[in-house]
Amino acid sequence: SEEDAVYAAPGTETERTVAELMARLLGRSRVGANDDFFVIGGHSIVAMQLVSRIQHALGVRISLKALFEHTTVEALSRVID
Repeated sequence: SEEDAVYAAPGTETERTVAELMARLLGRSRVGANDDFFVIGGHSIVAMQLVSRIQHALGVRISLKALFEHTTVEALSRVID
């Protein structure tokens, strides 16, 4: 499918964790490194939940603004790392 053609597996441990958290929150089977949180169904309420879960899972506090500015798994993971 077209979705499979553009899927890029998360490469780092942080990317895998962020992708897993996004997938769970958005009810998706998987989220790729280049998937944009807002394009695949994220919105401000879910964004707040994601920021909270990232803090809990990785022990890193990121701002909601960071998520809005770095919307892919890869970009957000670079900010976290």
